[in-house]
Amino acid sequence: YRTQQGPSQYNRLFEFSTPYRGSQCQMIVTSVTGHLMELEFCDERHAKWKRCDLIELFDAPIRQRVPDDKRDIERNLEQAARGCHELHLWLDCDREGEAIGFEVVDVCKRANP
Repeated sequence: YRTQQGPSQYNRLFEFSTPYRGSQCQMIVTSVTGHLMELEFCDERHAKWKRCDLIELFDAPIRQRVPDDKRDIERNLEQAARGCHELHLWLDCDREGEAIGFEVVDVCKRANP
């Protein structure tokens, strides 16, 4: 196998060749460090909860984004996903792991629809 330092200093890329579904396949394995995305309110007046009626927050539009401190992990996933034909995830088998898995899928699909 071969290791490569990607954009994230804590999440290396590991590449190896292995048989898969009857032919030889090149695998790329990497990791994430917790949640990749965060949610924030679209309207600035909802950002500070004390500045608005709390009832408004239930219907306030939100957006999902990758915070600055996770950008290297995002770039790492994009780099790994660009030439891939399949994506296999192995995360914790709980709700948080599932949520993180969908965040990873979103990033990888943007790099390789």
